[in-house]
Amino acid sequence: MLRQTAREAPENGILYLQPDGSEQFQSYPELLEASERILAGLRRLGLQPQDQVIFQFDRNSDFISAFWGCLLGGFVPVPLSVAPTYEAENTTTGKLRHTWELLKRPLILSSQNLELPIRSLFERWGVESHVTALDQLRSDEPDRVGYTGQPDDLAILLFTSGSTGRPKGVMLSHRNILSNVASSAQHNAISRADICLNWLHLDHVGSLVRCCIRDIYVGCQQIHAPAELVLEDPLRWLDWIDRYRVTHAWGPNFALGLITSRTALLQQRQWDLSSLKSLLSVAEAIVPQTAMRFWELLAPYGLAADAMHSAWGMSETGAAVTFSHRYLLELGSGNALETAFVEVGTPVAGFSIRIVDEQGQILSDSITGLLQIKGAMVTCGYYENPELTEAAFTKDGWLQTGDLAVIRDGRLTVTGRQKDIIIINGLNHYSHEIEAVVEELPGVESSYTAACAVRTHASETDQLAIFFHPVDRTELVDLLKEIRSIVTRNIQINPTYLIPVEKAEIPKTGIGKIQRSLLKQRFEVGEFDPILKQVDILTANSNTVPDWFYK
Repeated sequence: MLRQTAREAPENGILYLQPDGSEQFQSYPELLEASERILAGLRRLGLQPQDQVIFQFDRNSDFISAFWGCLLGGFVPVPLSVAPTYEAENTTTGKLRHTWELLKRPLILSSQNLELPIRSLFERWGVESHVTALDQLRSDEPDRVGYTGQPDDLAILLFTSGSTGRPKGVMLSHRNILSNVASSAQHNAISRADICLNWLHLDHVGSLVRCCIRDIYVGCQQIHAPAELVLEDPLRWLDWIDRYRVTHAWGPNFALGLITSRTALLQQRQWDLSSLKSLLSVAEAIVPQTAMRFWELLAPYGLAADAMHSAWGMSETGAAVTFSHRYLLELGSGNALETAFVEVGTPVAGFSIRIVDEQGQILSDSITGLLQIKGAMVTCGYYENPELTEAAFTKDGWLQTGDLAVIRDGRLTVTGRQKDIIIINGLNHYSHEIEAVVEELPGVESSYTAACAVRTHASETDQLAIFFHPVDRTELVDLLKEIRSIVTRNIQINPTYLIPVEKAEIPKTGIGKIQRSLLKQRFEVGEFDPILKQVDILTANSNTVPDWFYK
């Protein structure tokens, strides 16, 4: 695919936006040569086809060149998130160690500035590692002889964000990935003339498969920016769409919320967003009110309603496999905004969906049940975990996604995860629906709210715990009352626990998806007990403000 695109679309390539605001352009022929140099270096290190290589890159240009260098040699890239620090233990370094040990201590490729910190980390663990900076491979002469693999060879190994510290390895073959990008490009009419923008980390399946591999498949221009730039100033996302005349961009629901929370700043700026054919929201549940508000704010700048797209996919499908080009139009009619969910469209070619009940019986149209999937883009299973693989698939070969969903007129609507349902007094409530209600309050920081079902030793049923980050701690007493009031009024549940926390206390994946299961575990072992005691003191006597309040 890369060789063909380098030959047929030599004028196109990748624009890397740098943290300092500068730009670096790499044409597809230049990417091919850079990858062939890395291939030569990896072979010099003794790697053989199907050997795994763990990625630790904080530069998109390093990641993409290394990725294609590995594919040219039949080596298997294993992208992992870069840790916030390698000086102290954290969930990301724990995932690195677990993955490295599971893969029997493979080579770790890193950006130049990360090599020594990673080496030091392993030294503190008392184990010998093989960490190589990518720059050490760039000086080799290009190796023009690529490895010829088979369609079902392992191409990429993706480790999902596990809640137990032991994530599972999703195996994606060449057949899986090619099936996904070909059908996705066809379904969404992506052409060589398009310009696609990505600012999410490349270790996420959507950024890698949909925004990097698919763009090379069609030979279009792609732009990659550091996620930190958007998190620091979300309006940069709109600046880039305007400046580079982007036709396809994407961001999870939390990214839409980052824009809507800056209404005053929006009114001071000018953009032309009419170039956008698709602004895709995927990777987490879309909050209807957030999406509609986002479009209402940006419609004056040329964002068309039919450019707001939704999708559904997972690591096991190699990125999105259903797409809707009309979900916002549906929200704009009738009482659709009163629902907690938006539809995510129809399946791409070669992909099938069905809804079943707890006994595995197929349900009729418009009845909510368990989502199962099948197709050439679906993984064959989990790395060296036959028990998990067997449990994930039905006897007739359908993958059980763990999602609840409904199909209406052939269009899929995902209504939540089985594990993210909060059952109180026999009624089902969805975490993201409760979170959206809480974040309507101006005193709550957007995208840092988590609603979890928790159970203490003394309770006989699930209880609702809401974690949130207050914008202004001096107003916390009133904010606690407002949260309790709005949740009780809108959801008909009186929360058992309201837990104000710092942003760093809300665990997120690399694309900002909140890991509620980790919060639930930490709560149930008593990690938040000191905060709960202080909240009790604070709410019992509004004149008593403890020391922790100001830290």
